[in-house]
Amino acid sequence: MVMPAKSDVEEVLLLFRTCRRVVLNDIVQRVGRGEGIRNPFLTLSRLFARVKSADSVLEKMGRKGITVAAASEIPQKITDILGFRIIVESAEEAQVIQRFLEDSFEVTSSSNQLEHRGQLGERGLELGLRCQVGDGICPFEIQVRTFLQHYWASQTFHLFHKKSPDVALKHREALISLSESLHSADTVVRDIGEDMVGSSDLAWKWRDLPLCSQVNLVVVERGEMFRHHEVISLTGEDDRAGHRTIVQRKLELYESYPGCAIVECSCLNFLSFLLNEPVVRVPLSRWTEIVM
Repeated sequence: MVMPAKSDVEEVLLLFRTCRRVVLNDIVQRVGRGEGIRNPFLTLSRLFARVKSADSVLEKMGRKGITVAAASEIPQKITDILGFRIIVESAEEAQVIQRFLEDSFEVTSSSNQLEHRGQLGERGLELGLRCQVGDGICPFEIQVRTFLQHYWASQTFHLFHKKSPDVALKHREALISLSESLHSADTVVRDIGEDMVGSSDLAWKWRDLPLCSQVNLVVVERGEMFRHHEVISLTGEDDRAGHRTIVQRKLELYESYPGCAIVECSCLNFLSFLLNEPVVRVPLSRWTEIVM
């Protein structure tokens, strides 16, 4: 099986990078209005969007035995190239997010486990959606979780990520117990917060948020250890120019950090990235350069 070159894979991702901007714009505007969202700033600080990088796409193709005649066929073979994650305070807020996403985009699949856990304790909302981007149709996935559902997912990540199902099954009883405990806590959080009213002044200046104007490139080595982070600023609405800048820099990073994964994502800043990807480990010696 002949794999496409990384440079060819990165080039075909323009559709998904354009779609990322469209979807982020919609989410930020809706959340920024504060309708049904108690703390819009907190929600946006936990909003995370990523486009699979060439290394991740090629790894999945090899693991799943996916073959293509040309890199241009990849978007039809891999449906999770573009993904979003939104972490909210309660199941009620997750349902608010669900409603406006379903109003804005075509739904291709839906898995609602906000109230009823999965076989091993997993909870949350997962939507498969499609967006019209120019002359093309772009598929993408969105995860919506409460903070405690995200805690369960992050603490059990090592049992599921690219592992045989038997690994997690060994811990089924403990996984379900943790899930039930956190679900009970979510109910308490909901009851405590019933009298709190959300409000926001973001509706008129959402374009200023770095979620919509920047892309973060995070280099992660084996063992989920952080190596490098940088930000690429996107100017105007010329997606093709931004796409070229991203592709060129990522190809340089592949050369500089051989064997490392490169996460391409949109989030408020690197600290908000770590809120969404807590499995990435950052040495304390790097603390100053990250928070300053």
